[in-house]
Amino acid sequence: MLKRSRWLLLKNPENLCEDRDEKAHLAAASELLEPLAKGDYLKEELRSFWGNTFRWPTQLFLRSWCKRAIATGLAPLKHNG
Repeated sequence: MLKRSRWLLLKNPENLCEDRDEKAHLAAASELLEPLAKGDYLKEELRSFWGNTFRWPTQLFLRSWCKRAIATGLAPLKHNG
């Protein structure tokens, strides 16, 4: 299940295939692995930010997003370059 989930995480939610029930597979994988769900949520939040046409207080949003990403404890999100 996890091997198949990798590709589901890379897809945008609107591109998940209903015929293959990809939304349900992604939800099941997210329930099994909480870090997977946290990372996916943060990815979608950031993607949504870049996709909006109106101007957000960019610096404020990115600082908040980075703090939440670091707070997850997920090693790939804690790296400070």
